Amino acid sequence: MTATLPRHGAADTDDKGLVEMAWDPITRIVGSLGIYTKIDFANKVVAECHST
Repeated sequence: MTATLPRHGAADTDDKGLVEMAWDPITRIVGSLGIYTKIDFANKVVAECHST
């Protein structure tokens, strides 16, 4: 079983209220899959999202 602990301060907020978040899951795929987003939680909008 896998357990994770929350990291306080892991997400950065800019002056517009956008929160930058990044996920780098461990997968069975050779290489990596990273997901990077900028989310406006106040307006419930994803401003930017891309994968690597």
